[in-house]
Amino acid sequence: MTVELLVGFEAENISVVAKPMTRATGLEAELHDSIYVGDYYLFSMPERVIVKYNFVESTGDWEAEEFKKFGVLTRVDETERPEYFEALAQDIGLATVVIRRNEY
Repeated sequence: MTVELLVGFEAENISVVAKPMTRATGLEAELHDSIYVGDYYLFSMPERVIVKYNFVESTGDWEAEEFKKFGVLTRVDETERPEYFEALAQDIGLATVVIRRNEY
């Protein structure tokens, strides 16, 4: 079963989430900038993992508007190990919430 996972972190800066993920996984993240997503970190784990802001200033849009207190999001595309990423999020030590867990 393949899962798309979106986890929210009660944080104000994407680095606060990306740095502990780098330490935990041993993988470096690449910092990107997008007009549609804003600044984000991309991990290739082999899954595509994005650490991004919930609110995108350039568009004025929230990805998860009902979870505004979670300023940073981690999106994992097409994983067969969602429990690993949920545990990784918990180990960072910030308040977290699983916003979306779509199974395909």
